[in-house]
Amino acid sequence: MQFRKTLIMAALASTLMACGSSSDSSDSNQTPNTDNSNSGSDQTLTSIPDTVIGKIASATTNSISVNSYEVSTASVETTYQGEVIDASVLIEGMPVTVFSTDDVVTEIAIDPDVAGEVTAISTDSITVAGETYTYSGNDVAVGDYVFLVLENSSVVALTDTGAGMVPLWTEIEGFIASLDSTEQQLVVNGVTVDYSTARIEDGEIAINSYVEIVGTYADGVLVATEIEIERDSNTGEVETGGVITWVNETYTAFELSNLYTFEILSSTRIEDGVAADLQVGGYAEATTVDGVLTELDLEGTGTNSSTPEEGVSGSTIPANFSVSGVMDYSNNLLTFNGYTFVIDSNTRFDDYLTLETLAGASLELEGVVRNGSYVVREVELMDNDAELDIEGQVTDGTLWGYTITDASLSAYEGLWIDVECYFDGNTISNCALDD
Repeated sequence: MQFRKTLIMAALASTLMACGSSSDSSDSNQTPNTDNSNSGSDQTLTSIPDTVIGKIASATTNSISVNSYEVSTASVETTYQGEVIDASVLIEGMPVTVFSTDDVVTEIAIDPDVAGEVTAISTDSITVAGETYTYSGNDVAVGDYVFLVLENSSVVALTDTGAGMVPLWTEIEGFIASLDSTEQQLVVNGVTVDYSTARIEDGEIAINSYVEIVGTYADGVLVATEIEIERDSNTGEVETGGVITWVNETYTAFELSNLYTFEILSSTRIEDGVAADLQVGGYAEATTVDGVLTELDLEGTGTNSSTPEEGVSGSTIPANFSVSGVMDYSNNLLTFNGYTFVIDSNTRFDDYLTLETLAGASLELEGVVRNGSYVVREVELMDNDAELDIEGQVTDGTLWGYTITDASLSAYEGLWIDVECYFDGNTISNCALDD
């Protein structure tokens, strides 16, 4: 089948046409690129991990570049949901997983955010599976089956199969925003999903779990046939590239792409920087062997989260938080001073803590703000001292429910800040921005 391709991210459009071609290797499907003229270019390669996870940085007719690996597509199967499809869906920006055996690429699997039939089009939007996304292209029609890559509900990359192909399924990916176990319905990316007859793989359905859902869409509801709880279950050598979405305060753990978490060990080799260079918003590539982080390549500096930012009511709510206090616990939820924090499958426990020991404990939580929920990434015992490291929004002279007894944070009302404060066990004072 012939696929039409388009890329609408303005910053990427010119580079897509400018990508150079590469020759095929007679020994493997991995093509070395010897252009090392800048730090962002592909490097000369002699091997490739068993699994490479990332977005396509550039694409030509016969090759793609993923995490600096240039891979020939000429003799490799391109798949979606286990079915072989045309390699022309491999466009710049498309998330993929590249599988290899003994340095020979065997399969390239695409992993779009949304896949389904276009049901409506306007001058600046497209509707798939009942959800409308910002899109200003004019190269698709109602009835086309499309693969979408999204960023904040806007389409940044789109490829479609053209008119005439009506597939048997619709797919959406994302975090579960709400869940009704009685009605057996959930909501992902604004789409209502009936999971009453779905096969559940790799875990249990829970709020804020990241899921991949495949089913059929009708009458405003996606009837799921399969729901996969997304987690890193690949063995062997795996390289994952993505945007840094969380870093703990000691720079010993981090998260990529809101999904993959890693622990930095003394044996981890770090390239192009040190662990303290990890910043939310930067780009990194993490290599693991059977789940152990062996190499970390830092390729972007990101943003400094200590800078005061707009608060919860704004559109730029920071991704990270930290809070300490005596917590109540029930059913994967921690509560404290009227706030609720979610424990999920990616939450790390330090200091020998377990779910059974959380209730009533003095804990320090670090995590990310996602879909309006505070999702915990790391739990450890709270230090028993008079200094409190805390990151959150100053609201009516309080921070995470702690009363601020002086004017040290009055200038930051409504802002999201990372501070160190004096803590007397009940209130905070003498706060200063944490550098």
